[in-house]
Amino acid sequence: MKWFIFFVFLFCIPFVSATTLHGTVYNIDFDVVEDVIVEINSQPKQSMIASGGVYSFELNPGDYTLIANYYIGDELIASTTEEVSIIEEGDFVLDLILFPNFDDELVEDFDFDDNDGSNNYIYWIIGALILVILLFFYIKKKKPKEKKFDRDEADDVLEFIKKSDGRTTQKEIRKNLGLGEAKTSLIISELVHDKKIRRIKKGRGNIIILNK
Repeated sequence: MKWFIFFVFLFCIPFVSATTLHGTVYNIDFDVVEDVIVEINSQPKQSMIASGGVYSFELNPGDYTLIANYYIGDELIASTTEEVSIIEEGDFVLDLILFPNFDDELVEDFDFDDNDGSNNYIYWIIGALILVILLFFYIKKKKPKEKKFDRDEADDVLEFIKKSDGRTTQKEIRKNLGLGEAKTSLIISELVHDKKIRRIKKGRGNIIILNK
C-alpha cells in the first residue's frame, strides 16, 4: 500500500505547474513608480510592494484581477485594475499604467438646491470637462498596447546574445543596447514566442539563453 501511494505521488508531481506574471509599474508619463502596492486575487491572495517599480507573482492557470494602488501617506494618488487570464505555463510580462485618482470635491462647492436654472450652464461645462479628461486618459492607457519595435532592434538583441556566448541577462541587454525597460521586455517576449531564445527567471532578473 505504501508503494502504491508513493507511485501515485510521483505520477502527480509533473502536473503541478505555475506561471510567473511580472512587470513594471508606470505613471501616465511612462515614468517608473516605486513602492506601489500590487495585489492579485489568487488563492491565497497575494500582495507586494513593488520596490523599484517591479512586481512578480507565481500563479496557476485561471482568471485573475490585478490591482495596483499608489499612496502618499494615507492618500490614494493613483491606481489601476487589470483583468488577467492565465491559460498556460510560462513567463509573462504585463506592465501597469497608473491613473490619477479623481477628487469628488470638485463638485461639492456647488449649490444643487438652486433650481432657478442659472447654474445649469456651469454643470454642462463641468460634465464636458470631465468627459474630455476621461477620454484623454483612456487614449493614454491604450498607447502602451500599440508599442512596436524595429525588427533591427530584435536582430541587435540576438547579435548581442550571440557575442555573449549565447547567454546573458536582460539587464545587460538593456544596458549595452540603450533600450528602455518596457521595450526590452517587449522584444524579449517576442523572441521567446518565436522560440529564438529562452528566458529563465532568477531572483528579480531574467537570464536569456540563445536557442541552438
